[in-house]
Order: sequence, then C-alpha cells, then structure tokens
Amino acid sequence: MGHQCPQCGDDLTGFRVKRRHNAWGASVTGPRDRPELWWECGGCEWLGVQAAPEDPMRPLRRLPGTEGTCDFCGWEDSVAAGEPARRADGLLVQWIVCLTCGFSGSLRLRESCPSRSAGHASAGPAHRSTAETQTTGCAGSVAPSTARDRGPAFPA
Repeated sequence: MGHQCPQCGDDLTGFRVKRRHNAWGASVTGPRDRPELWWECGGCEWLGVQAAPEDPMRPLRRLPGTEGTCDFCGWEDSVAAGEPARRADGLLVQWIVCLTCGFSGSLRLRESCPSRSAGHASAGPAHRSTAETQTTGCAGSVAPSTARDRGPAFPA
C-alpha cells in the first residue's frame, strides 16, 4: 500500500535525490542516492521527506525566486526547505536541500521585527524571506541569516 498525500489524499510518488557535488576528503565515485525517502504529490504538488521508513514524513516547501536557486550547482527552483525548528542551543534553523545536486545544510534564521529594524544596519540581508514579507506583525516573522550553520539534518 502506498502513502497518501496529507493535503489532498492522492497517492504520493517516491523519487530519488542524488548527491552530485564533490565529497570533501573522499574519492568521488559519481552521484549517489541520498539516504532519505522523498515523496511528492502530482495533484497538489505537496513535497515531503522521511529520514527512515519508520520515521514520520516531514513536509518541505520549494523556495521561490532567488531563494530557490542552489548556491552550489546554480540550478533554479531546486531548493526545498523544511519547517523552522529551534535547536537545543537556542538557534532557530531551517533544513534546506537542493533536489538537483543533493547539497543540504541548516540555514540559521534570525527572529526579527521588520517594522522595528527598518533603517538599521543590523537589519540583516537586503532581501526578506517570503514568510517574512507575508507576515504583517512581528509574531513569527523570521529572516534568513547571512551565515549557514551546519546543524543536524533534522532538528528535533
């Protein structure tokens, strides 16, 4: 029996994500599959991942515009992100992965209030994330940090 889409109930289709970038300190034998299980829905375009078959499916979303362009392979509209999570050390992070080259990492998110930080040099990057521009108040708004953090692949 297959998996059902949590949004629309259609059958999910499994797909593979290959690691295509060079592995530091290892002999490169060509692209190899990432260990996770990847799922997508043809009906509503829902996207999800499982770390292992017994683990719950975690929803991902494709990042729009320049945020969706991979910094490593340059492929447009290929980066997906998980839900933001707070690590044990207090950092708010979001797991990102390129569905084309397989590069992944944690992106540090900075909690901010756009209305209070406007005009200040510490306001962060020039662009705002889609989530932040759609938020009218300060509650729950986040902006990507300019530095990448290599935290756990799936924050607890």
